[in-house]
Amino acid sequence: MTYVIEGKLVREEKPDKYMNRFVDFKLIENIRGGSTTTKRRYITTTSERFAHWLNNRGYNLQWNEDLERAVEMCDRGEVGVSKTKLFTPRSGWENYLTQKFGETKEERTLDGELKVWGETRLPTPWLYVASFGKLEDVFVFDDVGFVVEPMAKHEGKRSTAGVILDTLILYLGVSQTRTNTQTSRYRSF
Repeated sequence: MTYVIEGKLVREEKPDKYMNRFVDFKLIENIRGGSTTTKRRYITTTSERFAHWLNNRGYNLQWNEDLERAVEMCDRGEVGVSKTKLFTPRSGWENYLTQKFGETKEERTLDGELKVWGETRLPTPWLYVASFGKLEDVFVFDDVGFVVEPMAKHEGKRSTAGVILDTLILYLGVSQTRTNTQTSRYRSF
């Protein structure tokens, strides 16, 4: 059995990523048709020699010890997740998802939802032309980590047809996926 983890997460960078190092922040605004898109780009290094070399070429790297500036530049955004796992985790899906997607050295999850699909892939889990899956469960991010969505029942099926190569370092594919999910939510009085 192959498991596919899919969903969207709202993630935020930690200020430690920009503290005690040379940093050059750039905000690029693109205005098209009345809408403004802002992109954040930065260059960071801990090497004084490399920062000096970049500054001689037109950059403006400065040593950052200001926590307020680091917090101001922390980016928050929605990230799509699509990961394949071959076996069920020993510690359970809640612990695995919390450890894998909850908090890393540079980012932390604020909100989001992940769906775990159990799939049978033909002929192999890595190179396949057909896949048939069933929704295992839906996990939402809570204050303590990922938990099964409370007071909700989810059922779903999905099928994928096409040629797909899905390995740890490479994903190539031309496919079509059909998904059918039903959700029932209950309220307590």
